[in-house]
Amino acid sequence: MTAIEDDLLHQAVKDGDLDLVRSAILQRADPNCAKDDRCAIHWACAQNGSLGIVELLLESEAYVDTEETSTSLLTVDQRQPIHLAARRHDLELIMMLTRADADCGTTDTLGRNALHWACEASLRCPLARAKALVTALVENGADVNAADAEGYTALHYSARKGHLELVEVLLAVGSEIDSNKNVDGTTPLMTVLDYTAGAALDKRRSLIATMLIRAGAKSLLWDTSQGYCPASSLPARQDACECGCSD
Repeated sequence: MTAIEDDLLHQAVKDGDLDLVRSAILQRADPNCAKDDRCAIHWACAQNGSLGIVELLLESEAYVDTEETSTSLLTVDQRQPIHLAARRHDLELIMMLTRADADCGTTDTLGRNALHWACEASLRCPLARAKALVTALVENGADVNAADAEGYTALHYSARKGHLELVEVLLAVGSEIDSNKNVDGTTPLMTVLDYTAGAALDKRRSLIATMLIRAGAKSLLWDTSQGYCPASSLPARQDACECGCSD
Protein backbone atom coordinates (compact mmCIF):
# COMPACT_ATOMS: atom_id res chain seq x y z
CA MET A 1 0.00 0.00 0.00
CA THR A 2 1.46 3.38 -1.06
CA ALA A 3 0.38 6.97 -1.41
CA ILE A 4 0.26 6.45 -5.18
CA GLU A 5 -2.46 3.80 -4.89
CA ASP A 6 -4.37 5.96 -2.41
CA ASP A 7 -4.22 8.91 -4.80
CA LEU A 8 -5.35 6.65 -7.63
CA LEU A 9 -8.32 5.46 -5.59
CA HIS A 10 -9.49 8.96 -4.72
CA GLN A 11 -9.18 10.16 -8.31
CA ALA A 12 -10.98 7.08 -9.63
CA VAL A 13 -13.87 7.66 -7.21
CA LYS A 14 -14.11 11.34 -8.18
CA ASP A 15 -14.15 10.31 -11.85
CA GLY A 16 -16.82 7.67 -11.20
CA ASP A 17 -14.58 4.98 -12.72
CA LEU A 18 -15.66 1.71 -11.12
CA ASP A 19 -13.04 -0.41 -12.91
CA LEU A 20 -10.22 1.90 -11.81
CA VAL A 21 -11.56 1.91 -8.24
CA ARG A 22 -11.48 -1.90 -8.29
CA SER A 23 -7.95 -1.84 -9.68
CA ALA A 24 -6.73 0.57 -6.99
CA ILE A 25 -8.23 -1.60 -4.26
CA LEU A 26 -6.62 -4.70 -5.75
CA GLN A 27 -3.34 -2.79 -5.56
CA ARG A 28 -4.07 -2.42 -1.83
CA ALA A 29 -5.13 1.22 -1.74
CA ASP A 30 -6.51 2.12 1.69
CA PRO A 31 -10.28 2.82 1.40
CA ASN A 32 -10.11 4.79 4.64
CA CYS A 33 -7.22 7.04 3.68
CA ALA A 34 -8.28 10.70 3.97
CA LYS A 35 -7.19 13.26 1.38
CA ASP A 36 -8.38 16.87 1.09
CA ASP A 37 -10.36 16.25 4.30
CA ARG A 38 -12.40 13.44 2.72
CA CYS A 39 -12.20 9.66 2.46
CA ALA A 40 -13.02 7.93 -0.81
CA ILE A 41 -16.51 7.07 0.43
CA HIS A 42 -17.22 10.77 1.05
CA TRP A 43 -16.47 11.60 -2.59
CA ALA A 44 -18.57 8.67 -3.77
CA CYS A 45 -21.61 9.60 -1.67
CA ALA A 46 -21.46 13.19 -2.88
CA GLN A 47 -22.02 12.36 -6.54
CA ASN A 48 -24.63 10.69 -8.72
CA GLY A 49 -24.27 7.19 -10.11
CA SER A 50 -21.94 6.03 -7.36
CA LEU A 51 -23.91 3.09 -5.95
CA GLY A 52 -21.56 0.46 -7.39
CA ILE A 53 -18.49 2.33 -6.16
CA VAL A 54 -19.89 2.71 -2.63
CA GLU A 55 -20.78 -0.98 -2.59
CA LEU A 56 -17.22 -1.87 -3.58
CA LEU A 57 -15.75 0.45 -0.94
CA LEU A 58 -17.96 -1.07 1.75
CA GLU A 59 -16.91 -4.57 0.68
CA SER A 60 -13.35 -3.31 1.15
CA GLU A 61 -14.19 -2.32 4.72
CA ALA A 62 -14.57 1.42 4.23
CA TYR A 63 -15.85 3.10 7.37
CA VAL A 64 -19.33 4.64 7.27
CA ASP A 65 -19.25 6.93 10.31
CA THR A 66 -17.16 8.17 13.22
CA GLU A 67 -18.31 5.37 15.51
CA GLU A 68 -15.92 3.07 13.66
CA THR A 69 -12.80 5.21 13.76
CA SER A 70 -11.34 8.08 15.73
CA THR A 71 -9.45 9.57 12.79
CA SER A 72 -10.37 8.80 9.19
CA LEU A 73 -13.89 10.20 9.10
CA LEU A 74 -13.30 13.07 11.52
CA THR A 75 -13.24 15.71 8.80
CA VAL A 76 -13.10 19.41 9.65
CA ASP A 77 -16.87 19.78 9.20
CA GLN A 78 -17.54 16.25 10.54
CA ARG A 79 -19.77 15.65 7.53
CA GLN A 80 -20.44 11.92 7.18
CA PRO A 81 -21.21 9.82 4.08
CA ILE A 82 -24.85 9.48 5.21
CA HIS A 83 -25.18 13.28 5.30
CA LEU A 84 -23.96 13.55 1.71
CA ALA A 85 -26.28 10.80 0.49
CA ALA A 86 -29.26 12.33 2.30
CA ARG A 87 -28.60 15.75 0.80
CA ARG A 88 -28.97 14.17 -2.66
CA HIS A 89 -32.13 12.26 -1.65
CA ASP A 90 -30.39 9.09 -2.81
CA LEU A 91 -32.64 6.53 -1.14
CA GLU A 92 -30.84 3.49 -2.54
CA LEU A 93 -27.49 4.77 -1.28
CA ILE A 94 -28.99 5.66 2.12
CA MET A 95 -30.33 2.12 2.46
CA MET A 96 -26.95 0.69 1.51
CA LEU A 97 -25.18 2.82 4.12
CA THR A 98 -27.69 2.02 6.86
CA ARG A 99 -27.34 -1.70 6.16
CA ALA A 100 -23.65 -1.10 6.88
CA ASP A 101 -24.72 0.46 10.21
CA ALA A 102 -24.42 4.13 9.30
CA ASP A 103 -26.03 6.26 12.04
CA CYS A 104 -28.48 8.79 10.58
CA GLY A 105 -28.54 10.63 13.90
CA THR A 106 -24.87 11.59 13.90
CA THR A 107 -24.32 15.34 13.51
CA ASP A 108 -21.74 17.55 11.84
CA THR A 109 -20.25 20.80 13.14
CA LEU A 110 -23.47 22.62 12.19
CA GLY A 111 -25.38 20.24 14.46
CA ARG A 112 -27.24 18.79 11.47
CA ASN A 113 -28.14 15.13 11.12
CA ALA A 114 -28.99 13.33 7.88
CA LEU A 115 -32.65 14.40 8.07
CA HIS A 116 -31.66 18.06 8.34
CA TRP A 117 -29.55 17.69 5.20
CA ALA A 118 -32.32 15.90 3.28
CA CYS A 119 -34.73 18.73 4.11
CA GLU A 120 -32.21 21.50 3.49
CA ALA A 121 -31.48 20.32 -0.06
CA SER A 122 -32.91 22.24 -3.00
CA LEU A 123 -34.09 19.04 -4.71
CA ARG A 124 -37.80 18.37 -5.16
CA CYS A 125 -39.01 15.06 -3.74
CA PRO A 126 -42.23 13.27 -4.85
CA LEU A 127 -44.52 12.27 -1.99
CA ALA A 128 -43.86 8.52 -2.19
CA ARG A 129 -40.10 9.09 -2.19
CA ALA A 130 -40.41 11.65 0.61
CA LYS A 131 -42.18 9.04 2.77
CA ALA A 132 -39.55 6.41 2.05
CA LEU A 133 -36.71 8.90 2.62
CA VAL A 134 -37.97 10.18 5.98
CA THR A 135 -38.87 6.66 7.14
CA ALA A 136 -35.41 5.32 6.30
CA LEU A 137 -33.64 8.16 8.09
CA VAL A 138 -35.86 8.14 11.20
CA GLU A 139 -35.76 4.36 11.55
CA ASN A 140 -31.97 4.51 11.46
CA GLY A 141 -31.37 7.12 14.13
CA ALA A 142 -32.41 10.55 12.86
CA ASP A 143 -34.46 12.44 15.46
CA VAL A 144 -37.30 14.17 13.63
CA ASN A 145 -37.34 16.97 16.24
CA ALA A 146 -33.59 17.41 16.64
CA ALA A 147 -32.48 21.03 16.42
CA ASP A 148 -29.21 21.97 14.75
CA ALA A 149 -26.63 24.34 16.24
CA GLU A 150 -28.83 27.34 15.43
CA GLY A 151 -31.99 25.69 16.73
CA TYR A 152 -33.62 24.79 13.42
CA THR A 153 -35.41 21.48 12.89
CA ALA A 154 -35.98 19.45 9.73
CA LEU A 155 -39.46 20.98 9.53
CA HIS A 156 -37.99 24.49 9.50
CA TYR A 157 -35.77 23.58 6.55
CA SER A 158 -38.51 21.81 4.61
CA ALA A 159 -40.87 24.74 5.06
CA ARG A 160 -38.21 27.28 4.12
CA LYS A 161 -37.20 25.36 0.99
CA GLY A 162 -40.78 24.87 -0.17
CA HIS A 163 -40.69 21.08 0.20
CA LEU A 164 -44.44 20.52 0.41
CA GLU A 165 -44.17 16.73 0.31
CA LEU A 166 -41.49 16.55 3.00
CA VAL A 167 -43.50 18.88 5.24
CA GLU A 168 -46.50 16.57 4.90
CA VAL A 169 -44.45 13.52 5.83
CA LEU A 170 -42.66 15.22 8.72
CA LEU A 171 -45.99 16.26 10.24
CA ALA A 172 -47.25 12.70 9.90
CA VAL A 173 -44.27 11.30 11.84
CA GLY A 174 -44.60 13.74 14.72
CA SER A 175 -42.58 16.86 13.97
CA GLU A 176 -43.02 19.56 16.60
CA ILE A 177 -45.08 22.10 14.72
CA ASP A 178 -44.31 25.23 16.75
CA SER A 179 -40.66 24.64 17.55
CA ASN A 180 -39.01 28.06 17.97
CA LYS A 181 -35.86 27.45 19.99
CA ASN A 182 -33.68 28.88 17.25
CA VAL A 183 -31.56 32.03 16.99
CA ASP A 184 -34.42 34.20 15.73
CA GLY A 185 -37.31 32.55 17.59
CA THR A 186 -39.20 31.56 14.45
CA THR A 187 -41.55 28.62 14.10
CA PRO A 188 -41.71 26.67 10.82
CA LEU A 189 -44.84 28.68 9.91
CA MET A 190 -43.02 31.97 10.50
CA THR A 191 -40.12 30.69 8.45
CA VAL A 192 -42.22 29.83 5.41
CA LEU A 193 -44.14 33.11 5.49
CA ASP A 194 -41.00 35.19 5.84
CA TYR A 195 -38.95 33.38 3.24
CA THR A 196 -38.35 35.47 0.12
CA ALA A 197 -36.96 33.27 -2.65
CA GLY A 198 -38.87 34.70 -5.59
CA ALA A 199 -42.24 34.16 -7.24
CA ALA A 200 -41.54 30.53 -8.11
CA LEU A 201 -42.03 29.51 -4.48
CA ASP A 202 -45.15 31.57 -3.77
CA LYS A 203 -47.74 28.88 -4.46
CA ARG A 204 -45.87 26.13 -2.64
CA ARG A 205 -45.17 28.46 0.27
CA SER A 206 -48.84 29.29 0.64
CA LEU A 207 -49.81 25.62 0.47
CA ILE A 208 -47.25 24.74 3.14
CA ALA A 209 -48.46 27.54 5.42
CA THR A 210 -52.04 26.36 5.02
CA MET A 211 -50.98 22.78 5.78
CA LEU A 212 -49.15 23.88 8.93
CA ILE A 213 -52.12 25.92 10.17
CA ARG A 214 -54.54 23.05 9.55
CA ALA A 215 -52.16 20.82 11.53
CA GLY A 216 -52.42 23.19 14.49
CA ALA A 217 -49.65 25.73 14.05
CA LYS A 218 -50.24 28.96 15.93
CA SER A 219 -51.66 31.43 13.43
CA LEU A 220 -51.00 34.65 15.36
CA LEU A 221 -47.58 35.78 14.18
CA TRP A 222 -45.51 38.88 14.64
CA ASP A 223 -46.93 41.98 13.00
CA THR A 224 -45.77 43.39 9.68
CA SER A 225 -43.42 45.91 11.33
CA GLN A 226 -41.35 42.93 12.50
CA GLY A 227 -41.31 41.28 9.11
CA TYR A 228 -44.11 38.72 9.49
CA CYS A 229 -47.71 38.73 8.39
CA PRO A 230 -50.74 37.26 10.17
CA ALA A 231 -51.38 33.75 8.86
CA SER A 232 -55.03 34.74 8.43
CA SER A 233 -53.84 37.00 5.60
CA LEU A 234 -52.69 34.13 3.42
CA PRO A 235 -53.73 34.96 -0.14
CA ALA A 236 -56.73 33.12 -1.53
CA ARG A 237 -55.11 33.19 -4.97
CA GLN A 238 -51.98 31.52 -3.54
CA ASP A 239 -49.76 33.54 -5.83
CA ALA A 240 -49.20 36.79 -3.96
CA CYS A 241 -49.47 38.16 -0.44
CA GLU A 242 -51.67 41.25 -0.11
CA CYS A 243 -51.32 41.87 3.62
CA GLY A 244 -48.54 44.42 3.25
CA CYS A 245 -45.67 42.23 4.37
CA SER A 246 -42.45 41.87 2.45
CA ASP A 247 -42.77 39.18 -0.25
